[in-house]
Amino acid sequence: MKLGSPVDADLLARKLSRFMEAFPIVAGEVARNYMNLAPYWKFTDTPRPDYYTLSIHREEEIEAQGGAQNALEGVGNIPFANRNQHMAFHLLTAGSDDHYFTLVADHKLFDAKGAEMFMDMFRRYSVDEDLADICGGIPSSSPAGLTEWMDKFRAGQAVNRKLLAMSRLSSRALPTPAQGRHGKVRFRHIIFDKEQTARIYDSAYSQAGYLMEMPYLLATVVQVVDLLFPDTGAGDSYTTPVTTDLRANEDPKQELFFNHFSFLMLQFPVEMARSRGDLIKSIKSQMFEQVRDDLPKKFAKASMLLRIAPFSVLDSLPGVLHKRPFSFSFAYLGKSKGKSFRLLESEVENIFHLPRVPLPPGLGIYFSQFDGRLNATISWIEGILHDQEVDMAERELRNRL
Repeated sequence: MKLGSPVDADLLARKLSRFMEAFPIVAGEVARNYMNLAPYWKFTDTPRPDYYTLSIHREEEIEAQGGAQNALEGVGNIPFANRNQHMAFHLLTAGSDDHYFTLVADHKLFDAKGAEMFMDMFRRYSVDEDLADICGGIPSSSPAGLTEWMDKFRAGQAVNRKLLAMSRLSSRALPTPAQGRHGKVRFRHIIFDKEQTARIYDSAYSQAGYLMEMPYLLATVVQVVDLLFPDTGAGDSYTTPVTTDLRANEDPKQELFFNHFSFLMLQFPVEMARSRGDLIKSIKSQMFEQVRDDLPKKFAKASMLLRIAPFSVLDSLPGVLHKRPFSFSFAYLGKSKGKSFRLLESEVENIFHLPRVPLPPGLGIYFSQFDGRLNATISWIEGILHDQEVDMAERELRNRL
């Protein structure tokens, strides 16, 4: 969250402390006991004192890191203090116009939309809206989803069949860096102004159809990613998991906590990257087919099986994924629907996401929109791309969108 002016750090800390007291669920932790087949989320009315942190980063510290963008990247790589902590807030104040308030959240507790809603609720509280009104309608628990196991096994079979079908074409993937999954995650945040955003959406509607921003953005990303791979690179296709939101409730606060995202699994022959029109047609066709077959919900159901999988199976999963690697990951989160665009006395100038891309694939490109401006984030594991390649990717995104 980019702020238009500095905020009082002490006041922010006091407001945040009172706000967090209203949500004992965020102080929970993953637990097991002999009566439960699968792990569950356990919390009490008296949370531990360290269940979240607020760190203040002042100008001298930020300048020592090379500026606000490097500092933002740095806080995105700070690990949680312990295995039972799932939230960390950071306030960065650098120079006259570089002020940020960030939430680093564990996806066990929030997905990207849930984290964005939670931050909006705090913004509303910070400008003295009534906490009871803000919290109204939020359930204090969530269905465990630990029943109907046969349905989940059938979903797992459907997912496996889809992955097997996709494996007939080998996927291109960037080489894994030497440090592997322990490498630092790097970010490049790209902002399109309102005029550029309006032009991009006009192009999307004319080329892909009304409200078809996602296929247009993804088709362009495939073309840009194609430039990052050498012509002699191994693999017949680009394969990408595309994030999709499974929330069905009209009141999004009903599904604020935990993860409600799933995936569409899309694949494109390498030669298709030459034509954005062909890519758009393929994306729409695959998307409609998978939604018709309920594949995103089946992915979500099948993921429940991992909760009860033996550790030997979980340990083998990275090897399986390396045999069938993804080329990159992609998400279009749509428009931010916040109700408050002030934090304390400061105007909120922008809201954007810096997702930590997993390895594999080690490369992801993600989009969201705030106040008529499109945000794009390139996320990659250090070593998988050079800065010059990221510069090229940003340049090509701007030129092609």
